[in-house]
Amino acid sequence: MEWLAGQTLAVRLGERPICYRDAAIILLQICDALDAAHAVGIVHRDLKPENVFLVPVRGGRTMVKLLDFGLAKLAGDEEKGIHRTQAGTAMGTPAYMSPEQARATHVDHRTDIYALGIMMFELFVGHLPFQAEATVDLVHQQVYEAPPDIRLLAPLLPEPVADGVMRMLSKDAAGRPSLATMREVLLLLCDESTATSAPQWQLRDSGQMTGPLPVDKPAIRRRQRGLVLAAALLPLATLIAVKTWPSAHATDRAPPLAMVAPPIAAPPLPPLPPPPVIPTLVLYLDTRGVIMLDGRVVASGTEAHIPVDEPGAHELTVTARDRAPLKQSIWLRPGQTLELSLSLPPLPSARSKPRPQRSKVADVDYMVDPFAGRN
Repeated sequence: MEWLAGQTLAVRLGERPICYRDAAIILLQICDALDAAHAVGIVHRDLKPENVFLVPVRGGRTMVKLLDFGLAKLAGDEEKGIHRTQAGTAMGTPAYMSPEQARATHVDHRTDIYALGIMMFELFVGHLPFQAEATVDLVHQQVYEAPPDIRLLAPLLPEPVADGVMRMLSKDAAGRPSLATMREVLLLLCDESTATSAPQWQLRDSGQMTGPLPVDKPAIRRRQRGLVLAAALLPLATLIAVKTWPSAHATDRAPPLAMVAPPIAAPPLPPLPPPPVIPTLVLYLDTRGVIMLDGRVVASGTEAHIPVDEPGAHELTVTARDRAPLKQSIWLRPGQTLELSLSLPPLPSARSKPRPQRSKVADVDYMVDPFAGRN
C-alpha cells in the first residue's frame, strides 16, 4: 500500500479553523475522487473527515487522498443478485449517514453527495449540523429533522455555495445537486478574498480555541427520559384498549339497514383539464458560471436548459469566477422557450482608472517655429 505522510482532515479541523479558500481547495479534490469512483460504479458509503488524508507537497500545496473503501458498494450488485452485506443493515458513520442509508434502503452515489454536504457544513460553520449523545437520536435527526440554515450560521458564505450545501442535505436523494454543479460552485471560493473567512468557533475567557459548539446535554437527557416513559406506558395502554373494546361495542351495535331502492348512479365526472405546459429557459454564457433562479442554484457551465415550474416573473442571477455577477428579471409565459445569450462583465480593476494628466510647469520656456507647415 502507498505510504502517506501528513494528517487526516479530522485532525486538521481539531487544530484550527480552515478558511473558505483552503476548504474549497480540499473539497474540490474530494469531488474529483468521488467522481472517479462513481464513474466505475463504486459508492464509498463512509465519507467523513477521518477518511480524508491531507498530504503536503511542494509549493505549499495540499494533495487530498480518499481512504477506507471498506464499506464501498458496487452499483450493479443488485442487478447481478450479489449481496455483499446483509439486507436491512445500516452501514456507515451516523454523523455523516444519509437518510436512505440510515433506513437501510437502496443507496447509490447520491449517498456520498449527502455525506459530502455534511462535511461542507462542518468546514464552513465549524460544527456538524446534527449533534446528539445517543446514536439513535442522531439517526432520527438524519432521517426526519431539517438541518439548520447555513446562511444564518455563516453569513459571509456566498449565496450559491450556501444554497448548494442546503440542497446536498436534502432528505430526498433526487433533490441533491451533482458533483459537477458543486465543483462549479466551489470555484467561486478559490480567490484571495475568501482566504480570511473562517468559521467563528467558541472561545474561552482566556481566548483559547475550544472547537465546535458543545451539545446541550441536559436537553438530550430530558428527551431520552420522556421516550423511556412513553415506551413503558405503551403496553399498559394497549392492554386496556384490548380489554374494553368488545364490551364497549357489543351494546352499541346497530341492526343492518334494509335496502329500499336501487342506488342511483352518480353522474360522470367531468374530464380533467390538460396539465399546463411548463416554460423552458435556455441560457448561453461566454464563460463557465453558476446559474441561480429566484435565489436557488439550478445549473452550471456555459449552456443550460432549465425547465421552470411556474410561469411569470423570475429573478435570474449568474455568478462566475473573475467576473462581476449578472442579475436580470425575466418573464416566462406557459409553454414558452426563452433563449438568452449572456456576457458577464469583468470585475472592476484599479488599472482601468484614467491616469491624471501632469500639469505644465510655469517656468518652462517653449519655442514655436513660425515656418512649420509652410511649403
